[in-house]
Amino acid sequence: MPQIYRDNHSSLSKLLEEAGANGNATLLIPDIQRPYVWSPRQVTLLVDSLLRGWPFGSLLLWSVGKDQVAKMPWREFTHIIDRVDSTSEGVSTKQQPATYRMVLDGQQRVQSLLLAFGKEDWGFKLKDAAWNEVMKDKKPRGRAASHWSLGLLCLDLVELQSAVKSRKFAHVDFSSGPLTWATLSSKKHRSETKRSRNYAYPLEAADDPECLGRFVRLSRLWDIAGDQSIQNSEDYEEAVKDLFEQHTTQLDLANELQKPLEDMVRKLREVRDTRVTFLEVDQYDKKWAKNRCIWSRW
Repeated sequence: MPQIYRDNHSSLSKLLEEAGANGNATLLIPDIQRPYVWSPRQVTLLVDSLLRGWPFGSLLLWSVGKDQVAKMPWREFTHIIDRVDSTSEGVSTKQQPATYRMVLDGQQRVQSLLLAFGKEDWGFKLKDAAWNEVMKDKKPRGRAASHWSLGLLCLDLVELQSAVKSRKFAHVDFSSGPLTWATLSSKKHRSETKRSRNYAYPLEAADDPECLGRFVRLSRLWDIAGDQSIQNSEDYEEAVKDLFEQHTTQLDLANELQKPLEDMVRKLREVRDTRVTFLEVDQYDKKWAKNRCIWSRW
């Protein structure tokens, strides 16, 4: 009897590229899978666990040919989880490779890391009432308004500064403040509906004058960690200095966080290289399936 599955593995960064982080998806989701249901808080906890060195866990994938993909319902991973308009936009599949792989188990984790480490506009679009529950862990009183915000996972440099003052970088709990959801654009990433003068926004905006240089999109650090030209201590130092300069981070804050950010980039490189194991089911073979039916009679 032929074996219909095999043990396989890949680096975490390569897996996310196949899921569409590079804009060309070959890792897809069969429509028998439930929709994405995780919350922004769960995404933060997953990233925190990886930064602490916890394993990503195994996956179950199914290898399918190009002809099979055309005959079955499937969907791509999405770059914005839209829980306001109930719409989504998948990543593109520009070319047609000979084989694809379908995620049978592990969709929630893969999608979560795409939202965390993907491009500049990957995140959650939620109503502000929902964001208040995420950020403040309580439901706001009164009637829920229609205002919404697009949140992206960022590193809050002010919170990180506070965290590293009381403990070493290796012991920082990123889920308690340093990793947070913020909007990058107060105009593009918030609904245009008029708000009251004293409206309390659930998410900080990176382009707010009081927040300039404070929030760094996590995907930016992920990309730096993937730059193979960065090899020695001087390279890490220069890369982080460039990052602070691009974000116009205040000099005193940048100086204090220079080493912690270098450590974080090194840690993210380890996360990128994390070995992800998966059980891969081979393509459907009609001949084998026919023989299996015959054998099952005995």
